[in-house]
Amino acid sequence: MEIIDLYQPGTAEEWLDAPGNPTPNAFILKLDGFSMQPKFWSGDKVLIEPSLEWKPGDFVFAKKADHTAGTFKKLIEEDGRLFLFALNEDFKPRIQEIDDTWAIVGKATWRFDQL
Repeated sequence: MEIIDLYQPGTAEEWLDAPGNPTPNAFILKLDGFSMQPKFWSGDKVLIEPSLEWKPGDFVFAKKADHTAGTFKKLIEEDGRLFLFALNEDFKPRIQEIDDTWAIVGKATWRFDQL
């Protein structure tokens, strides 16, 4: 998805009550695409916490420094190397290695489901 930050802190398109105690820089990310199905679907909203420490096994939002697009994936580790992993086995590329061109923006802590 393309990242466009038009807002100052406190400005929002929609206000949601976040569970728990989110950090001051937390934001809601609306997912687009099918790479994380069947756990996450296009249109799902997840709380991203840039201030929290992430680790392998977490779901993270990451972006390349020279791109306006970001990606939401599961962070995995193999042989000391970190990868972004798409849950949907039909998504290509399913695994992307994180190198120095990537930045992990934050980890997901909650999903907001509409019933």
